[in-house]
Amino acid sequence: MITSVIWPAIAKSLVAGTMLVQMQFLPYDPANWYWEVGGNASRVYSSARAAYVSRNDPAFVEWSKNGGVPTKIKSEAELREVFTQQYPAGWSGEAIKQRARAALAASDSIILGMYENDMKVPPNWRKYRAVLRAIVNGEPATELPPQPPVPPGI
Repeated sequence: MITSVIWPAIAKSLVAGTMLVQMQFLPYDPANWYWEVGGNASRVYSSARAAYVSRNDPAFVEWSKNGGVPTKIKSEAELREVFTQQYPAGWSGEAIKQRARAALAASDSIILGMYENDMKVPPNWRKYRAVLRAIVNGEPATELPPQPPVPPGI
């Protein structure tokens, strides 16, 4: 018989037969939380990874062992709203854009080095940066393109 309501971030007591069990629930952290979306119990959405993961995912299993209980939410639209208000980087579209911006910024110094050494920017670098800019501008993507090798002397 359950004698109290289960709620994240609060230690609760449960009565299982005649045995009293203490359960510690993790405090809610939108940057490291999981959601079960639309009743699909086979996977959960991870804000830390900004992606769906299997319930067998090692990080999810460890989080669960530490008292984490995924929040059930009706739809991706509702989940997006949660991220809009609480943690924009947790939604995959925003997370990939932030990573693309960071990769563009990191590649700026490489491109500058090419110019300073009177080198022509190779086609693979032009394409790489064009793909990153497209992602920043809203092109759907799930991962960034691999960075081309840095030319010798840069």
